[in-house]
Amino acid sequence: MKYLLKILLLTSLCIACHSDLEDEKIPHGMTKASIGFKAAVDNTRAIVENDTPIKNNGFSVWGGYEGNAPVFDGRKVTFNSTNNEWEYTEEEYWTYNTYNFHAVYPSPEVGAYTSATISNGIFTIEGFDATKEYDLLYANQFGIDGSNPPSSVDFQFKHLLTKVSLSLTLHEDNKNDVITVTGAYLSGLYTKGSYTNGPNTTESWVNLDNSSYVGKETNTRLTYGTDQPFIENHLMIPQTFSGEHTVYLVVQYTFTQQGSSTTSNKSLVVPLPYSTQWTINTSIAYKATVHVDHNIEFAIPSVEEWGSEQAGGAIIIK
Repeated sequence: MKYLLKILLLTSLCIACHSDLEDEKIPHGMTKASIGFKAAVDNTRAIVENDTPIKNNGFSVWGGYEGNAPVFDGRKVTFNSTNNEWEYTEEEYWTYNTYNFHAVYPSPEVGAYTSATISNGIFTIEGFDATKEYDLLYANQFGIDGSNPPSSVDFQFKHLLTKVSLSLTLHEDNKNDVITVTGAYLSGLYTKGSYTNGPNTTESWVNLDNSSYVGKETNTRLTYGTDQPFIENHLMIPQTFSGEHTVYLVVQYTFTQQGSSTTSNKSLVVPLPYSTQWTINTSIAYKATVHVDHNIEFAIPSVEEWGSEQAGGAIIIK
């Protein structure tokens, strides 16, 4: 009987010891639940280069709880197709605090920005350069209760950029003339800027320059009644056109009037009308009619939420 009591006592001590060891793995003040992430990518467009979708390239996470250094400071989160889960290195556990998280795609090492940081609860993406034609997506989750956390932090990504397109057609008065566009550009654009967001702030872009232009040299004859694309799905920093900031459409072309053998080189420069603001996560398409020797007449541009046309569709789209 004594031997049985000793065995039972040793067994209970071992169980308690094992339990203590398990608890020691969880730092003081933390729950036993690990912090996990997931991302909704099926309804978004997410490309960096070489047709690489977000599931292959992963995203980065910043955040933690107030009054403490960030738990995640740009930690890379990647998709494990074998386990069908998003994973990161050095597992973190929830504490009994309130958490705020930010997620960005693409990660800094392949994105078109210089850095991303958190300071006093404000998240900033520094020095984004739109001339590189890389996408930029963002998601957040604010106010998560660490004492009763979700199974995974669910990131719903959106575009931080504006997608801009431009098509041209020929005015009826010139339908029998030969009009060949040699260049079409938007000039005076902000192409570099920084983005900020936080739980107690309004998201915004601070633009850093307005010296660049987008467009292309071409050799395309305009046709009456046909909308021909000249700027297609260009990814731009959201910006407001007001005061001294005006964006101009520049169209360079050659003109040969019907019945004439003389060809002239001409250009028209007009400010963009109607839309005074390119907003975050918006697709805007301009259509304009070239009236030679007179002006460029704009239709009211098409403006819609970027990505809505891809609902349920593929994610590998540039």
